[in-house]
Amino acid sequence: MGNSEKGQKMLDAEIELKPQLENPLIHYDEVLNLHQKGMPSGYKTGWNSLDEYYTVMEGQMTVVTGYPGSGKSEFIDALMINLSRKGWKFAVFSFENQPVSFHITKMLEKMSGLPFGLGRTARIKEDELKDYIDDLSVNFAFTSCASGAFSLKDILDAAQVHLSKFPDSPRGVIIDPWNEIEHTRGGMSETDYISKSL
Repeated sequence: MGNSEKGQKMLDAEIELKPQLENPLIHYDEVLNLHQKGMPSGYKTGWNSLDEYYTVMEGQMTVVTGYPGSGKSEFIDALMINLSRKGWKFAVFSFENQPVSFHITKMLEKMSGLPFGLGRTARIKEDELKDYIDDLSVNFAFTSCASGAFSLKDILDAAQVHLSKFPDSPRGVIIDPWNEIEHTRGGMSETDYISKSL
């Protein structure tokens, strides 16, 4: 390929990346469809009091913030269980819920509504464990991970390999918490780094 051909390909690529202005009329059919059928709504969370303010949309990111120990991870786990009942598939990278077997016990409690461990009330029976774990394995994959062991790229690459097995299902990636990922900023400011990561 000659230099002139390379130059033309580079110029064509640059043109493709530039914003193009469009007349609103070319989107008339799409707008009419939204008017007739309504705006798309996300998946319900499983809590009526929350659904009025928040639903889960594919392709969007949700950030859960709060004080340490305020129940963020428990909320995320419960939300995942609710969404899994609607067919969602999840790749879970939870640095705070290690080992994975411990995290699984917490998920089983949310699935069954019963405690896992010994106590004063009835708990999950041993002969039910396999069925619950089989059910969990249909929608979830977990990773054993130590704090700072993986970069964001490592996580997203692993998630893509797993979640690509379910092209017809809604899918999600859980990173809990963000600050436990290996963050190599180089010379970037924290703001620039977060912007680039997002």
